[in-house]
Amino acid sequence: MLPAVGAVLLMDSVAPESVRGDSGPALRWYEAGFRGGSSLSRSNDFRQYELFAALATPYEWANRSDTLRARLELQTDAGVLRGNGVTEGIVSAGPAIDFSSSAAPVALTLGVAPTYLTGRRFGETDFGQRFQFTSSAAFTWMITPDIGLRYRIQHMSNARMAAPNPGLDTHSAGIVVAF
Repeated sequence: MLPAVGAVLLMDSVAPESVRGDSGPALRWYEAGFRGGSSLSRSNDFRQYELFAALATPYEWANRSDTLRARLELQTDAGVLRGNGVTEGIVSAGPAIDFSSSAAPVALTLGVAPTYLTGRRFGETDFGQRFQFTSSAAFTWMITPDIGLRYRIQHMSNARMAAPNPGLDTHSAGIVVAF
C-alpha cells in the first residue's frame, strides 16, 4: 500500500494547475467494489477474492462531441489468493486507462500493476518470488449511475525475474460502486 500512497502524492505534486483546476484535488475517489474469480486453466484451481478501489486522476481526454472519454486512474486492490489448499494475501496498485462513452453505460479498463503475494508457494505451484506483475482488462456495465457489474480477465507473473515463472490467468466478476 505504501507504493500506492507514494504514487498518489507524486501525481498530486506534478499535476499542472491547468489540468487539475481549482475546483478540487488532483485525485478523487472514483469507484470501489468487490470481485471474486477463478483460474482459467483446468490444470490448476486457484480462486481470488478482492476489495478494489480506483482514484481518478486529472488526466483525461475527450473527443469534440464529448461522447468518448479516456481517463488515467490509479487502481488498488487487496484480497486473498487460494490454490492447492494454501491461502495467501495479495495486494496491488498501479495505473489504468478507463475508456467510456456517454452514449452507453459501458466502459473498458486496461491496467498493469506491481503485485505482492504474502507467500509464493501454493502447494506444488511456486510463483518464483513474492513480487509479481498483474495486467488486466475489465468490462463494466453500469446498471444505474452508481452501481455496475464488472467482468475482468488478468494475467499475473513475475516477468521472468525469478524461476520458476508459471504465471496465473484468472477471470472474475464483481460489483462496482461509483462515486
